[in-house]
Amino acid sequence: MNFDLQGGPYNAALTPVLHLYQTGFEQMKMGEASTIGLMLALIIYTLTMMQMKLTSKEDH
Repeated sequence: MNFDLQGGPYNAALTPVLHLYQTGFEQMKMGEASTIGLMLALIIYTLTMMQMKLTSKEDH
């Protein structure tokens, strides 16, 4: 199977995960890819904590 991982015209459809893949495995920049992965994980964690805080129901 051949996948086109170009990201569309001017990288318009390039997602952070696709960028991470291209950086780490196509360009062989593992350090940069690790940093991208860590930042992505921190952003997801922060957004998850905010959502949990906003949607939590307190029974007082």
